[in-house]
Amino acid sequence: MPVESSTNSTHPRHAPFLHMASRLDSRFSSFGVGGKNDEDEDRSVLEPDSIHQAVANEAWFQQTLSIVVVGASGDLAKKKTYPSLLKLFEESLLPPDTIIYGYARSAKTHQELRDHLFPHLMKTGTNEIIVKDFLGKCFYHSGKTYGDENAYAALVSDGLAKFEASTKSAVANRLFYLAVPPDVFGESGLVIKKLGMSASGWTR
Repeated sequence: MPVESSTNSTHPRHAPFLHMASRLDSRFSSFGVGGKNDEDEDRSVLEPDSIHQAVANEAWFQQTLSIVVVGASGDLAKKKTYPSLLKLFEESLLPPDTIIYGYARSAKTHQELRDHLFPHLMKTGTNEIIVKDFLGKCFYHSGKTYGDENAYAALVSDGLAKFEASTKSAVANRLFYLAVPPDVFGESGLVIKKLGMSASGWTR
C-alpha cells in the first residue's frame, strides 16, 4: 500500500460541503437528551454548517498544528487515536497546516507506520483516497524509552520544527496525545515539558 509522504500546506477538501454536513447531521442526531421534546433537542444541536464555521473562525485553525501521538505503535493508537484523527481530517476539522508524528519504542520507518495503520483506518469506512491522503501527513520517530531526551530532541528539530518553519503561519501549536500506559505518563510529560514545548503557540 504505497503512500507518498506530504507536508503540503494545502488542506484537501475531499467531499462537497453538503456531504460533510449530512454525515455530521446523522451523527449528531443520534444523541438524545432525556426530558426534552423534539423541538428542544433540535435547538440544542448545532447545525453542521455552524460547526464548520465556528471551527474555521478559531485562531488556531489558521495556525500551524503539530500533533504527536505518543505510543503510536500500540493498540489504542491504531484502533482509536488515528481513526479519530482521520475523521477530523476527512471532515476538514484540522488546520490546513497539520502534521502528525507518531512516537514509540518500536523501530519503524514512516512507511511501516502507514502500512501498520492502513487496514485499521480502512475499517472506518472512509474512502481509500482520503485514507492515503491522511497517511501522507503521518510520520514516525522512535526512541529507547518514553523519556528518551535524545530521541525527543531529534523528533522536535528534524520533524516538528522543520515542518513548522515551512508553513506560512508565524504561530505553531503542538498537541501531544498520550496513547501509553499510565506508568509512563510521568517520563513522557517531563520530556515533553523540557523539549517539546512550542516557542510561538500553545502546547497541550
